[in-house]
Amino acid sequence: SWRLPIDKLIWHWERDGNFSVRSAHHMIKQADTMNIPEASSSNNHEIWKAVWKIKAPQSVKNFLW
Repeated sequence: SWRLPIDKLIWHWERDGNFSVRSAHHMIKQADTMNIPEASSSNNHEIWKAVWKIKAPQSVKNFLW
C-alpha cells in the first residue's frame, strides 16, 4: 500500500532492532548451548536406577535409556 511505511530489516535480538556483533555473539552462544546433548542420567538419577533394575531384556533397558 502507498500509505504504509517502507519495509526494513529488524534484528530481533536487539531492542532497537539494529544489528550488533555483541547480540549476534550471544545468539550464537545460546543456539550452541541448546544443541549440546547431555547424558540423560545427569537429570534424574532415580529414574535411571529404576530402569536398570527392571526385569527385562537388556535391549529393552537400552531402548528406555
